[in-house]
Amino acid sequence: MGRTVRGLAALLVALGGNAAAEQPSPASFAGSWMGHWLYGPRQMMLIEDLANGRVRLTYSSGSMDRRGGPREGGQGIVEGILAEDGSLHVLYVNGAQVVLRLSADGSLSGEYVSETHRYVGQFNRQQ
Repeated sequence: MGRTVRGLAALLVALGGNAAAEQPSPASFAGSWMGHWLYGPRQMMLIEDLANGRVRLTYSSGSMDRRGGPREGGQGIVEGILAEDGSLHVLYVNGAQVVLRLSADGSLSGEYVSETHRYVGQFNRQQ
């Protein structure tokens, strides 16, 4: 029994070490992405790896409110930073906070939060 527990403990330590090694890098996010925010605008993103855990994100999206209200869509070029949990944090030019995470299936999931809206989104890498 003691041998099994030691073996299990060694396995858990090894898995924990591998989990840390598999933390995404900024380069993991690099590429062209297309998708949409649920109940929100479609969006194209181009993510470029810079240095020191930073990326440049160029985005373009449609607007949800075309009747003269506040514009949620738009375009911009902003810098983001990779957080300790492996998520990418970006502040859009309209003040919205965006958090992006790589999914196990290779897609990108995101959360967009502004003063007036909250969206979750799904994006696929483009070839």
